[in-house]
Amino acid sequence: TTCPATATSKNERVTKSTTTAIGTQTTAQTVCAPNAATYTVSATGTELSDQWQVATAAAPTVFTNVGTNSSSYNTGATSVAMSGNIYHVIVTGSCNVVTSANVTLTVNTSAAIIAPQPADVTVCNGPPASFTVSATGTGATYQWQSATAVGGPYTNISGATLATYTIAATTPAMNNTYYQAVVTTTACSGSATSVPAKLTVNTIATITAQPTAQSACVPNTATFSVT
Repeated sequence: TTCPATATSKNERVTKSTTTAIGTQTTAQTVCAPNAATYTVSATGTELSDQWQVATAAAPTVFTNVGTNSSSYNTGATSVAMSGNIYHVIVTGSCNVVTSANVTLTVNTSAAIIAPQPADVTVCNGPPASFTVSATGTGATYQWQSATAVGGPYTNISGATLATYTIAATTPAMNNTYYQAVVTTTACSGSATSVPAKLTVNTIATITAQPTAQSACVPNTATFSVT
């Protein structure tokens, strides 16, 4: 009996998978609340899936899953409490798993006036008078303004750029002047203006003309006067 000289195996398909790698890392984001922040990563590999994770500044090594299977993650409306959060994405492929670099979220806030608002001040002429405003906002800056009527128009006071504005020495001419603060921020657009506060300057009694000596014959009267 003669045996066949050759034999042919069964055909099999060879599948080639690409190693998972991150090409473009996501970057840190800075937004003004409540605007959303978006993180994006670019990766290569076979059968990729993405899982975004977040950790807080208070627990920077404890990550929890957020978002869906996507190369981008949108935070939704942001708040100050989210500032300092850390984000990364875990990319899983058929060959291996890689994790992107950790990046942070910075949430800035616009200017807002909070209590207390500037209060009316009443003084006697001479002593100082101070007005104070309390405000929030990232990088808040102040500009005090004055007007002779509560409705304005208001003009900037040179050098009055702190949360408290102090008039070193009040004068009667300042009576019934109104002061307000305009607060802006360096990080976010917009401004906030305080309520106006009134300065009342009462005039201290002073004698400008002293009484003078008088001579009279009895029973005539003598009159003394003072100004």
